[in-house]
Amino acid sequence: MGNVLREFNYLELMELYLPVSIYHTIAKIHEYKGKQELYVGNYPVLILMPALIHDFLCIHPFDDGNGRMSRILTLLLLYKFGYFVGRYTGIEMLIEES
Repeated sequence: MGNVLREFNYLELMELYLPVSIYHTIAKIHEYKGKQELYVGNYPVLILMPALIHDFLCIHPFDDGNGRMSRILTLLLLYKFGYFVGRYTGIEMLIEES
């Protein structure tokens, strides 16, 4: 892991994650996607999805909108693996209308 910066302090050792440069972002996302596909059979998908979202957020590929994009990516992954949760998200409007 070459992206970890260790900083020594008198009180504690701090480790900071350094995000990948924007030029390497797409390659890293493909690398993580490949890792996800390799381990889906060994680990529950619902455990791997947050790990992928965490990696995406650590890469921080956009100046603005990374949180929104991570929510869209979460929905996409959930749909891909058969969890259809998007159809239940707008139920508050139906409750207010009744």
